[in-house]
Amino acid sequence: MKPIIQSAINISTSDSKVVRDMVNRLSLIPGLIMADASSDVDHNRTVISLLGNEKSLPGGVRVIFEIALQTIDISHHQGEHPRMGAVDVVPFTPWGG
Repeated sequence: MKPIIQSAINISTSDSKVVRDMVNRLSLIPGLIMADASSDVDHNRTVISLLGNEKSLPGGVRVIFEIALQTIDISHHQGEHPRMGAVDVVPFTPWGG
């Protein structure tokens, strides 16, 4: 069994169309599990939590970055949460193994 890695990616949008596009594209990646996606309109922020291995997880992260860079204009961002970019937190946490 390959080690599981978790990543709770913070995205600077709560736009449901953008999040839905990400979720739909992530569902096409073999071996990747989307554990959660939650958006907060007041903070204009979404966290997508992924579970995968060293092969599937990088593909999921890449999809999120591709869509974020095409759709999020950080210069027009409104929201209570501080932000560094369209995607600004990408932690990797190993689970077991």
